[in-house]
Amino acid sequence: MNRKMDEHKVFLSGQISGRDTESAKDHFKRVEIDLTKRGKFVLNPADNVPREAWQDYMRDSISQLVRCEAVVMLDDWQDSRGATIERNLALELGLPVYYERYLDEYFDDYPCKYAYDIVKESK
Repeated sequence: MNRKMDEHKVFLSGQISGRDTESAKDHFKRVEIDLTKRGKFVLNPADNVPREAWQDYMRDSISQLVRCEAVVMLDDWQDSRGATIERNLALELGLPVYYERYLDEYFDDYPCKYAYDIVKESK
């Protein structure tokens, strides 16, 4: 793949609700660490302050997403209503959307412990 992930500030999007909280946080943190090692500034919604309602989590996440230059969809994003909303919003705003399983193809000059994929999606 010839395209590179040139954006510096990225938002992580994936399933948090409906799965084991610690497992979700570990998944988000692993991808955050990987991207940080690759020179990215990552906004990780799994680190947000706990909230009472799902809508409050989404307000917090959306306010982070709109301040970013790109979005990385974690492998489980299709199972999440919130991540689907975040992906659609990113596309409507013209932000590049990448996918975790293709991540290494965008950073082939950097050896990484995790095998991720990121494919840039255009609307």
